[in-house]
Amino acid sequence: MVDASHEKLAGPLFGLMLLVMFVLPMWRVGYYDIGMFRDDVGVVFTYARNLIETGQIFYNEPADRLDGFTSMLDIIFALPLYVLAPESMFVWNYYLKALITCLVPVATYFLFLRWGLEPYLAAFVAFALASSDVLSAAFGMQLEGAFYGALILVFFACLLNRDRMRASVLILTGVLLCLTRPEAIALVASALGFAVILDADSRRRKIALGAGSAILACMGAWYAWRIAYFGYWAPNTYYAKLSGSRMQELADGFNYVWYQFSNRADVFLLSLIHI
Repeated sequence: MVDASHEKLAGPLFGLMLLVMFVLPMWRVGYYDIGMFRDDVGVVFTYARNLIETGQIFYNEPADRLDGFTSMLDIIFALPLYVLAPESMFVWNYYLKALITCLVPVATYFLFLRWGLEPYLAAFVAFALASSDVLSAAFGMQLEGAFYGALILVFFACLLNRDRMRASVLILTGVLLCLTRPEAIALVASALGFAVILDADSRRRKIALGAGSAILACMGAWYAWRIAYFGYWAPNTYYAKLSGSRMQELADGFNYVWYQFSNRADVFLLSLIHI
């Protein structure tokens, strides 16, 4: 049924639709006039340069082990850019992450088709994602946002694949997600937890449980090293934004989430599709 429906979208209209999906995220970025050279990217590049030149992760001095970065994966991404094109790292970083960002809605469309969703619904979700502030703003910082979106897509594609769930893919993408953003730990843990508890297939439950255990072991080792090396489990940016009241921080977090769902059409549309 999917193939037959898919054929109805073939031809120039189908190609135009994919082109719009691909271009729309960058059009959103251009609308907000986001420049190529960002201070935060320079911070990441400094860590990457020091790691290559000295073998240590620091910003100013080797003895000053301050982790002023959020994503270790972003630093790993910057390493080959510094080796291959040190004079044009900002340019390559911009365009490679732009490519990843633009591919996310297109990949989402084909993924939903593979899951059996009707083409018009798959296109609806992909366009909602392509036009979202989430995608354009995440790329606008030119940090780890592009990886985050792509890895979430791959992780859930594997987790929700009814025909084949590969533990190796779950483990790899789960670990990379957790290295991309600290809050990804909650995302990965909750997703695998739901699979272990609610999936009717015992084989899939075992795969999810095994993958979760492996991810937990990897991240336990990572945070043990991080605390031993930097002295703290969270990035310095987390502590810089702390207030004196835990309740105030919780209230700020609630207001932020409420704002995203009450003022953003794309989040509302994606939530309806999910339901």
